[in-house]
Amino acid sequence: MEAEQQRVFVTGGTGFLGRSIVRQLQAAGYDCHVLSRRSQDSLYGERYVVGDIRDEAMLQEEMERLQPNVLVHLAWDASAANYANCTDHMEWKSWSVALLRIFLACGGRTVAVSGTCYEYDTSVTHPHVEDEAVELSHISLYGRAKRETCAAFTELCQAKEARLIWGRIFYAYGPGEIDRKVFSAAMRTFASGETFL
Repeated sequence: MEAEQQRVFVTGGTGFLGRSIVRQLQAAGYDCHVLSRRSQDSLYGERYVVGDIRDEAMLQEEMERLQPNVLVHLAWDASAANYANCTDHMEWKSWSVALLRIFLACGGRTVAVSGTCYEYDTSVTHPHVEDEAVELSHISLYGRAKRETCAAFTELCQAKEARLIWGRIFYAYGPGEIDRKVFSAAMRTFASGETFL
């Protein structure tokens, strides 16, 4: 299919990374439908689906109505100060797998997901490699939940012959980033003439 014929269902499309991704998808001619817990004004031509990732009945109804070809799953709560070991991550794994099952059952063919560098062993000093023989890190609940979600998505997509793109994101920064993150905190401190600790 041509890009303009692709219908994309986006979770996390109102977040730090999601806003930029939705803008790029719209600019490329994709028909974006963004899941949001509250009504939003369209900035780039995207449409909003008001609902919650935890509501499987609503997701089923919307997937059947929209029939998206592509799922871009960016939603995950990493807002807590100690998000690496927050106990909610296993619930996010469960909600994510339910979302994927519904998408695939409605004929979805391509899935793109935001993973995390926390899936790797952060204590190593050598370059990370993509090799099945390499044990990925489970040192944080966040990394473990994301890694287990990746494994579940891989299995489900293989069973349905759907394409899976799993991108592990390393310390993204820029406009709209949470102020407590290291790059934003450093830039804010330097701009005020203070010493960054």
